[in-house]
Amino acid sequence: MNTDVGVARWRELIDEILAQKERLIRADPDLYEMSQPNLGATEAQLLAAEERLGHRIPAQYREFLTVANGWNGWGGISGRLLSSEAMSGGAGLEVSIRLANNTVLEWATDADWVRIEDDPVTMMLHRDSQGYPAGSLLRPVYGDRIYGTFEEYVTDHLADLTAWADREALGPHGAAWGRDLREAEPTLEEIVRRLVDAQLDLAMLEGRVKAFVPPGAPAAAEQVAEVERVIGRSLHPEHRELLLLMNGWPGIPYILSTAEIISGERWKATLAEQDRSDADHRRNRDAVYAGAGIPIPDDDPAAASLRAARIDAVPFAAWAICSFGVDPDDGFVRWVPRDAKYADDPQGTSTRSAGTVREYLLAEIDQLHGRIEARKWAEPQSS
Repeated sequence: MNTDVGVARWRELIDEILAQKERLIRADPDLYEMSQPNLGATEAQLLAAEERLGHRIPAQYREFLTVANGWNGWGGISGRLLSSEAMSGGAGLEVSIRLANNTVLEWATDADWVRIEDDPVTMMLHRDSQGYPAGSLLRPVYGDRIYGTFEEYVTDHLADLTAWADREALGPHGAAWGRDLREAEPTLEEIVRRLVDAQLDLAMLEGRVKAFVPPGAPAAAEQVAEVERVIGRSLHPEHRELLLLMNGWPGIPYILSTAEIISGERWKATLAEQDRSDADHRRNRDAVYAGAGIPIPDDDPAAASLRAARIDAVPFAAWAICSFGVDPDDGFVRWVPRDAKYADDPQGTSTRSAGTVREYLLAEIDQLHGRIEARKWAEPQSS
């Protein structure tokens, strides 16, 4: 029911949110900063908002506003819970959403939905409408669940913030391992084992276990030595150790074996695919520019293969248009030649290395962990 829960309950929830924000700051003071809710709204402010909106603010949310009349920095990093003065109706916003049951909410024409956050899709129903009671709240980034009350929504927000702080407290890569890796760094062998397990877990969730391809058997020392003879220098220690643990791994990413590094065929094919992709992009862009009467820039870059040759990275992984090599200067795994280090304007690209082979693999595990958790979360929502 959308009735008052009491000022004490709102203060309790706000205190708990502030405690989680303090945990985030302790975990990474350079990334997070503290924020406080605004002072509570006066009755005069609430009456003025209701007159402007054309209807009374739902009782439970109205009570919350008397405790906190908006909050800049409501989320973990950003987000703004609007004050009573800033709340606005959905009319005029070109936003709609189709729920799982095919119900379509058209906020562009429905003034019953009122925007309560500083984004166009967090809406509260201010009057009984469309089969939902006043005070119901929908935020599509949380799925298409409609919260029955604002208290439910704040409780869910607190749970998300708590889980976020839990992950941050574990430090870099800790969430995927369930422990703080700074206390005991995993060996490269443990990282490879965790990566294989994560790939297999995701394949099981996605129903493609039969297509799962395991990594190659460990390379012999002679095979690694032959790679070093062909490239004319020693491999980075982490790259060498990885090959001695697994000699390549087809998939995404497609980690190259010693034989594939030596032949260079897959590496060259990937660079050629980059050139085709870039050419398609420029052709489509130029057609749009020409149609709009915009001068077509003369910015054809050198072929990816030529730029890659100048970099002289050791091929590490190659699939689709992605060619990752171990940089000869620092051992970082970089997208060749698209990494910011190789760009004429480093600030013009977001492609940046995660680090050496260890960090690259740990980052892959992080991504897989995120996809696995998203899968697990989505399944109950769709059932």
